[in-house]
Amino acid sequence: MRPLILTQLHLSHLGTEKTKARARNVVYCPGLTSDIDKLILNSHKWLKYRNNNKKEKIIQHDIPDLPRSKVGSDIYELHGKIYVIVIDYFSKFIENSVIPDKTAFSVIKFIKTIFTRHGIPSSLIANNNPYNSAEFLNFLKEYGFNFTPSSPNYPQSNGLNEMGVKIIKKILKKCDNPELGLLEYLNMPLTGMDYSPSQLLMNRRTRTTLPVHHDLLIPAVPVNAYSRITKSRNHQKQYYDRNASELPNLVANDTARMRKDGKWKKVTVKEKLTLPRSYNVVDKYGRVYRRNRKHLIKTNEQPLVYQHEQLDLPYDLPAVITPTSNEETANNKIEVTCIPETLSAEPQPDLRRSLRTKNRSAY
Repeated sequence: MRPLILTQLHLSHLGTEKTKARARNVVYCPGLTSDIDKLILNSHKWLKYRNNNKKEKIIQHDIPDLPRSKVGSDIYELHGKIYVIVIDYFSKFIENSVIPDKTAFSVIKFIKTIFTRHGIPSSLIANNNPYNSAEFLNFLKEYGFNFTPSSPNYPQSNGLNEMGVKIIKKILKKCDNPELGLLEYLNMPLTGMDYSPSQLLMNRRTRTTLPVHHDLLIPAVPVNAYSRITKSRNHQKQYYDRNASELPNLVANDTARMRKDGKWKKVTVKEKLTLPRSYNVVDKYGRVYRRNRKHLIKTNEQPLVYQHEQLDLPYDLPAVITPTSNEETANNKIEVTCIPETLSAEPQPDLRRSLRTKNRSAY
């Protein structure tokens, strides 16, 4: 009787709290609450379509003590064109340019011009592609700076770059002269401060089309700039962390679910990385993904069973990989190997020939 009651209570798949509330209204069974927890936490459908994790307390990037010592970069598209930006983490100074394509060569060419004007930073923060390519890694070794990749599918870890892209897009959409629009932005005081990006980077205001007194263009070192930035950042963190909580750490070989394409896919935790809240996980096909803790949930399911779909043939032929769904095929190139007919894995049906007598033509 108890299994039937549990099945009926869980019919709508609305989660533990709703199911418990429904049970309290209609039935009473000793230990039913714990049974509901076990049932739902091991329910494949509930785990697959469950809600996102609650937000965790924010981990902010370290505030650099010098301008241009820490920069970020990002690529975006607008009006059929490809752009790349570089933004300074200290001054919030943005530089933007059109590039012909998204290759590492085009990005490196633009970044080199930035380094020529302002010097080489200590570190660069950006998304993975093309910044994690072999060509770009050779470039950072040659120029002697570090690269920190942001978490895949987690724009918040790359927040300053995303903010820079949003600002530039607004300028490009609204301004008849985007260059003058960006120049004005770089001379506007930052939120919570009396200094603009130009003042924090170059210790001076730059001349624009807006008439200003000559004395305002004289270089002057910003006073207590670092402490003001720190105070503003602390206020932001205090506001963000009010309704945030920490998620428990995962360890190697934990069975978990990974957020992918709007669903939670079953994976196994491979290792915890040195980057904050970053893990490598493995799916049922053996593919490795790097994900933020926000996109992972620990489950009490059975360990993941790996699927290796290959034919047992006497020759050393490459395996033919056939994902079971279109969503897996979309992100992976499938290489099909031609297999000799004599080695076909499927039995060939016997040919059926007609027994009717055929009269050959006399001519």
